[in-house]
Amino acid sequence: LRTGVLDAIANDATLSAFYSGDNLMLSATHTHGGPAGYSHTEAGNALHLGYDDLVYQTIVNGMVEAIRRAHANIEANPQAAPIRLASGELLNTNINRSRPAYEANPESERAAFLDVRGEEVDVNKRVVQLNLVRDNGSAVGIINWFGVHPTVVGPEADLVSSDCKGFASLGFERIMQTRYDVAPGNDTFVAAFAQADEGDSSPNIFINEFPHPDP
Repeated sequence: LRTGVLDAIANDATLSAFYSGDNLMLSATHTHGGPAGYSHTEAGNALHLGYDDLVYQTIVNGMVEAIRRAHANIEANPQAAPIRLASGELLNTNINRSRPAYEANPESERAAFLDVRGEEVDVNKRVVQLNLVRDNGSAVGIINWFGVHPTVVGPEADLVSSDCKGFASLGFERIMQTRYDVAPGNDTFVAAFAQADEGDSSPNIFINEFPHPDP
């Protein structure tokens, strides 16, 4: 996917003057409700019964269009503005899905997983967010990091889903009245919910009602 995006940028007269493999970083979460068939390895396409060029081109073209729109916005709004960072605890949102394994960790490691009250929480509860607001007060967007697996949507759903991270993004943008039809270069709010240390951090906060069986 990264190679496809870089190839498209190299063939774009505007973008190629600014972006290349030296300054392009793509970041991904994961979801159990996403498409398949776009991997460069056979294993990644197995459940899709092979490579699917339509899926591959759709993802690549979507990322290139996002870069094109972001660049147009930068060109139309060159004024610098401060980036503000917020950090805190987000409780009752994630839970350790492998508590027996966690409890086998040495005490020194477990001591790092404490909330502000000094209570053991067994997963990282820290949420970090960058708030992007222009000097005139116009809110441009946020980038949020919180460690939780985006695997809420179960196997009974047969449509492509961005799961809880995408749901959070769409919900925040709805609150901020994002306009998806706005012309490139005009501000509209973008909410990016990125991933942190998800590890054994599950969004299934009811897992305690159905604990792992005794070994």
